[in-house]
Amino acid sequence: MIVPREPACHRVTVFRMTIRLLILAVLATGTSSSAQTPLRQSGKETADSQVTTPEQNVQAAMKDAIARLKSGDVVGFIEFYAPVDELRQARRGRLGKSYERIRNPPAAANVINRLERASGTTPQINIGGFLATFTIPPPIEEPTDPLKSEPAPEISQEPLSGYPGSLAEALQAAVVDIQADRTEAMIDRLFPRGELGHPEAALRRKQLITRLTQHPKMIEQMQSDLQAILRTQDVQRASGNNAAISVRGQLVSTGRGRQMRLPDRTFHFERVEGFWRFKDSTSRLVETQTKIAEKAPPPLSEFGASNVVIMERFGDRWRFLEF
Repeated sequence: MIVPREPACHRVTVFRMTIRLLILAVLATGTSSSAQTPLRQSGKETADSQVTTPEQNVQAAMKDAIARLKSGDVVGFIEFYAPVDELRQARRGRLGKSYERIRNPPAAANVINRLERASGTTPQINIGGFLATFTIPPPIEEPTDPLKSEPAPEISQEPLSGYPGSLAEALQAAVVDIQADRTEAMIDRLFPRGELGHPEAALRRKQLITRLTQHPKMIEQMQSDLQAILRTQDVQRASGNNAAISVRGQLVSTGRGRQMRLPDRTFHFERVEGFWRFKDSTSRLVETQTKIAEKAPPPLSEFGASNVVIMERFGDRWRFLEF
């Protein structure tokens, strides 16, 4: 029996929808081209039927690609202009470097600037008429890098007061403060240095107190956790400047006489200036942020030739090979 093949036009439509859904699924914000009237890159598809030479066609494609980026049509740009190799990756559920370069407005602005400079030059068409190379002139003035992050905040190293004694004694004192409705004192003496030394520590502390006041069960859970830690053997053996205490998950009722055990948890502590506190992770995150902010952006050569834009022709359409 002969099984009729799926029409080619249907396969193309399904593939395009796959590309659009893939991009839209990973965009935090973005504009779908499905709600827009598709821009046309070929003279045959526009009212202007005068675009006939390869040079005019590729310039029209370049103009359309720039217009899509300026309008925020990331989906359409990828669908109509991303290199063919990246479309093959998209079939397997992965987006390539083109998406990384235009995923947010500041990044897209750099690409738009580069393509506009290229569009002002005459492309070199190869003998076969399927490759067009734009040589980008050097910029008159180096543009500022819109992706450069603001300097990361510095964590204050001012001395902090805390609970004296061993880890067990410190946690027991923290429980006493919670029971005596001195939760703010417990926060100041037990929370990590990174939180208490953050430039916005006062605002963060106020927001935390407000949240705890509105949700008293959170305070009860903090007290319960500290008491569970105190019941372990590890807390008595804690020495040095770091300690990790594991607490077995509690049994909770799921209804109809059934119970479920919650996951085990591990609490990390460190001794800072002679006082035990929750281990500081904020300072490490800020340090990482600082390194990222100081890191130079990747060179354009990482994405291809730094001074040229190359487009290749497939039928009557032009796509980027390098941009």
